[in-house]
Amino acid sequence: MAESASTQERLLRSACEVFAEKGYRDATVAEICEKAEANIAAVNYHFGDKRSLYDACWRHVFRVALDAFPLTEGLTDKSPAEERLRVFIRAFVLRVFSDGEPGFFPRMMVKEMAEPTEALEAILNEVVAPQKQMLEDIIRELLGEGASEMETRACGFSVISQCVFFAFNKAMRKQHFEGIPDRDRHVDMLAKHIWQFAVAGIRGVRQEA
Repeated sequence: MAESASTQERLLRSACEVFAEKGYRDATVAEICEKAEANIAAVNYHFGDKRSLYDACWRHVFRVALDAFPLTEGLTDKSPAEERLRVFIRAFVLRVFSDGEPGFFPRMMVKEMAEPTEALEAILNEVVAPQKQMLEDIIRELLGEGASEMETRACGFSVISQCVFFAFNKAMRKQHFEGIPDRDRHVDMLAKHIWQFAVAGIRGVRQEA
């Protein structure tokens, strides 16, 4: 039993890494099994098929990312909206720049959005929709009464696009942030800049309304 559980865990870890690097289409069961040092039949035994393994992977890495970098850090909906936005943005940015498992989720999502699979609908419902709702609630509060849904949604797109830019641009991430001294401080500075830029932009929209 212990050996079986260990094989399942190795398969999951290896699959998460391969899917994050190559996406669902280009990842192969053979490569995953080779990395996990498991028999190719082990995927069917433990997960059913490649698609079921993929579902297990994106759900696993999302939980890991959420645990490592929560979007609230203990804040509640009664906390100041600007502070909630700061925490939200920082969590997203830290996930993107994580070198470990928390970073697998944004990388998998980049591949999924570029080449959608049958899993996309579940991802949108289970992951994207709740986070979108959280962000738009914050933005709606910052915009104040009278803000339209389009204004709120557009501000949300502007915030998220800055947060995930480096997830889509591996070359830029590598050039500007990998191997530099005090990398974590620079990533924190980037998160703070995005937050300040977002708050200023939202204020500008509110003043124009």
